[in-house]
Amino acid sequence: MPIKFLENEEGIFVLSHGTSSLYKLNDQYEEVKSKVVGVNPFEMANFNEDVVVAGYDSDEVYVMDAETVDVKNDQSRRRAIPIDVEE
Repeated sequence: MPIKFLENEEGIFVLSHGTSSLYKLNDQYEEVKSKVVGVNPFEMANFNEDVVVAGYDSDEVYVMDAETVDVKNDQSRRRAIPIDVEE
């Protein structure tokens, strides 16, 4: 189920909650790349030249390379940054 759409210089991005995936489309609306990201992602935004995705059930924020759709943050371990939210 697509829940969010975003556009920047690199393309059009679709975030899907059901498949936990980020899809990158070209200007003809054809899928050119996709990546599973987090667990039940619920939000994304442009940040500098990247796309940031938040995972609801994984409690993590993913910094995605807008060109390759790869996770950029924490390159040494290739994992996302955990979020500690105090209620």
